[in-house]
Amino acid sequence: MVKNRHTRTVTSEDPTRFYLQLTNHSDQVQEYLLSVDVGPDSCSLGDLESERRTDPDLFTTTWKTSQNSANRVLVQPGQSESISMLVSLRQTLSRASWQCITVKAQSKQCSSNSHINLRLWMEPDQSDN
Repeated sequence: MVKNRHTRTVTSEDPTRFYLQLTNHSDQVQEYLLSVDVGPDSCSLGDLESERRTDPDLFTTTWKTSQNSANRVLVQPGQSESISMLVSLRQTLSRASWQCITVKAQSKQCSSNSHINLRLWMEPDQSDN
C-alpha cells in the first residue's frame, strides 16, 4: 500500500483525507478488508511525544473506492485500486496533539497483508480560540 503523504491535520470541524493505492502483486483476484488501528510505538515525533494520543475512539474513518464498498475492495491480478480514506474527529480538542494510525489491507486469500503507518496532527477548532 502506498500513500501520498504521511501526516495530515484534522479538526472536529474540518476532516482530512488520505489517498492510498493498493496493488495486487499476486496472480489471483484478491479481496481486501480495509481497517484502521492505533499506530505502533515506533511512530514518534521526538520532542512532541508528550502530546501523543492513543485513543482508538477519537476518530472515525470513511472509505471510498471505485467499487463503493464500505471497507472491502477486490483487486485484479497485477492491478491497483485507489483508495480515499476520510478521517473525522469525534470530539473537539482543547489543545493540539497527534496520533499514529495504522491502515491495514488484509486479504482472505493471501498470507501476507499490507499496512502503512500514518500520522494525524489534531488541532483545536479555530472558533474555540
